[in-house]
Amino acid sequence: MAKEFSGDSDFVVHNGRKMRRQQAQALKEAQAKTHYFIRGKVLPRIRYGNERFWPPVSGKRVCDACGTLRGQFHELLCQWEQCPLCGEQVISCACGVLAGDAGGN
Repeated sequence: MAKEFSGDSDFVVHNGRKMRRQQAQALKEAQAKTHYFIRGKVLPRIRYGNERFWPPVSGKRVCDACGTLRGQFHELLCQWEQCPLCGEQVISCACGVLAGDAGGN
């Protein structure tokens, strides 16, 4: 039988917010992914709070979608992460960015 509910052991507090352990780990790993390889270009990822599209996130300390802190990188392909090539939301832009396109230093 499939497990319907997760126990408290599946949750941790990360960035001051309760979240699944797996999501917290993904956020930690995302901090090492500093750029995307898009259409033959190496482009730096845009940190939370530096986005230039509407709605502005000014005043928000934590991303509502992925739980990252202002100044950190979003979880890869977060709905609020901005594409460094076209400026749209990376998850739905026409650039075709995938999580595997992210790289570190």
